[in-house]
Amino acid sequence: MEKIKIRPGVRLFATILILVLLSCKKDKIKDSENDNKGDKETAPTGWVASVSTEHPRLFFNKQTFDKVKQRTLNEEQTAFNKIKSQLDNMIGQEIVFEDINAADGTSNNNHAYGTRAAEAAFVFLITEDSKYLNLAKNLLKEIVDYYEHRNNKSLNIHWRAFSRIHTLCAYDWLYNHLTANERQQIGEKLLNTINFMLPSSRPDFNRENRGREIDAGFYGNNVLEWYAGVAFHKTGINDALALKMLENGYDNHLKVIEHRSSVGGLPVAVLEYASKAYPWAEFNFMHTYQSATGQSISSKCTHLTIYPSFWYWNWIGGYRREFGFGDSDHWTNAFNTDFLPVHLSQLLHFYGNSHSEIIPTAKWLLHKAGNREQAEFPLTSFFLTNNTYNLANPQDITDRMPKAFFFRPQGQIFMRSGSNETDTYALFTADGAVTSHRHYDNNHFTIYKRGYLAMDSGGRPEPGMHLPNYYARTVAHNCITIEMPGEVMPTYWGNPASGETREPAPNDGGQNNMLGSKVLAFDEKPEYVYIASDATASYHVNKSALVLRQFVFVLPDIFIVYDQVISKNAAYPKRWLLHTATEPVFNGNTFYADQNEGRLFCRTLLPENANHTKIGGPGKQFWSGGKNWPIPSSYSIPNDHPLLGQWRVETTPSQANTEDRFLHLIQVGDRNNLTSMINSQLINEGDQVGVSFSYDSRDYTVAFSKDGTAKGSIHIKQGSVTRLSENFIETVKPQVPY
Repeated sequence: MEKIKIRPGVRLFATILILVLLSCKKDKIKDSENDNKGDKETAPTGWVASVSTEHPRLFFNKQTFDKVKQRTLNEEQTAFNKIKSQLDNMIGQEIVFEDINAADGTSNNNHAYGTRAAEAAFVFLITEDSKYLNLAKNLLKEIVDYYEHRNNKSLNIHWRAFSRIHTLCAYDWLYNHLTANERQQIGEKLLNTINFMLPSSRPDFNRENRGREIDAGFYGNNVLEWYAGVAFHKTGINDALALKMLENGYDNHLKVIEHRSSVGGLPVAVLEYASKAYPWAEFNFMHTYQSATGQSISSKCTHLTIYPSFWYWNWIGGYRREFGFGDSDHWTNAFNTDFLPVHLSQLLHFYGNSHSEIIPTAKWLLHKAGNREQAEFPLTSFFLTNNTYNLANPQDITDRMPKAFFFRPQGQIFMRSGSNETDTYALFTADGAVTSHRHYDNNHFTIYKRGYLAMDSGGRPEPGMHLPNYYARTVAHNCITIEMPGEVMPTYWGNPASGETREPAPNDGGQNNMLGSKVLAFDEKPEYVYIASDATASYHVNKSALVLRQFVFVLPDIFIVYDQVISKNAAYPKRWLLHTATEPVFNGNTFYADQNEGRLFCRTLLPENANHTKIGGPGKQFWSGGKNWPIPSSYSIPNDHPLLGQWRVETTPSQANTEDRFLHLIQVGDRNNLTSMINSQLINEGDQVGVSFSYDSRDYTVAFSKDGTAKGSIHIKQGSVTRLSENFIETVKPQVPY
């Protein structure tokens, strides 16, 4: 056999190459040792070693698929058959992308082909019918081409990335059924298009959600990094890029989890977000981390168990209504309960055993919500294989709940006399650490009784200057304003509509700090709810020396609102605001206003000889800064829609002072039965001010201090018997959510 001769130069190169390889091997051994030291918290890449190299690994894997299949074909058979039937209608049909160059991809349903691809892939895995495999492949190829086209044209896909998560799932679930050529061609294009969408130095497209969002919804493009990393890990497509995505995606999810845990589990207090889009970040991460690694990470997300309590307190009456806090639409004030069943079921899946205290509330809410469908993640119910709870015969939880609950990080105190349509509900806004979609409305209150009576006014058209220049402002809420000439108000998100021009926010005399309030005292008892909140720091430091509100809810239908306000200059006008759906009808210092079947009476006790101004009606519903800020004509909601609020009462002192006190008594009820307001007497003696009144066979006296402190007392007598006599507490009562 002829020997192979190696030239000297080649021999030298080979020697160098061997040394380099040995060096790399040592480094690799060291890296491997580091990888095996523990989880991500103690070793930067340790958890990566447990990520499966098999497919599928998003939401389920080879080991868990049998359970998923059994659940799908049994408990969830009806839902599965519906999805399969919808896919059957697509087979043989052309895949058409409408308006492929639309300026905003959110304006059409093209993106939803990603979700359909995942559905077809899942149905194929369950049925093993090749027609669904072929459909899934075609959908996957088409949607990836769509992504590439939109990227090349500098156009977004959708504000939310949910359908693109499905596309990545489709690739992962089909991986074992794709040819080597299909894996490479589809996979390379999909990975590159997703990578292009991630946060980077390139400019954002129109309506492209690429922000880091760690303290917000975390449902934009940046959430995709984790799912792409899991799907493409060690596929050979681009392993370095996939590993980078995997680790970045993990790190960012942990940052989101850490932030949400720090604010009590609710990074947003607006119900539409809290009940719909926000929870998917943790739920989907928990599902996919477990399916990818075989390990549970749910212990890091126990803050999610606050959600059933939050939904309970937001739910008004026997119908699906809510308060309309923050950036809610106010078109209907409907509580969108479509997502409650899936999120409650996920909570039971992950925490039913470890946090069994949530089960009664979850059962009651599931019963109230009924069978609801959601389109964002329609396959989720098939993966909830731990749901073996008996959800029949739910018990009404109202009697076991307190009369009020303080969600401090969200800056919300909810109150209610019960859970029926005829009960009274109220929300007080103060304190908090969460600013997402929040307004400048510290010490604002909303009251509902057979209708929206003390209202959160305005609506949310976007684009439209109504949103930033009226709706988000203090003037749109039941607050105190102090008008300092020349004050420049902070901006709020929102763009002008067609035909509008961007204008600076008007000087409404309102607040310039969303987080400038602190609840000093909170108590709830069967007889009353008490709140004391200092919102001084919500206002410009040059105009506000004290804005202190004490709020008493005497169950079931009476409210006392006491404000101590000190301005830095007597010339700065102070106004006490209350918004109503209909025009207030005055009789001396008392007025009433109706909405739906409810009626509110309000009596001004202080300032004595106060001035009352009604503002509203056509062309002045949203008046601020000397002009109206209407809903743009391009929206179908008319400006005279009652739930937007049509009138407000501004109560002002009869003369200019640096220090003023406002004391109001409010009574609510059924408009057909409440024809006149209860009698009351002002108490103004020595260092105390307050009100006495008789209601429902009891005599009440509620008094407050005049000295700028949050002190007060309540006395209740029934005949000659004293039912209650005590000072209001000066601390915040500790509570547990269940």
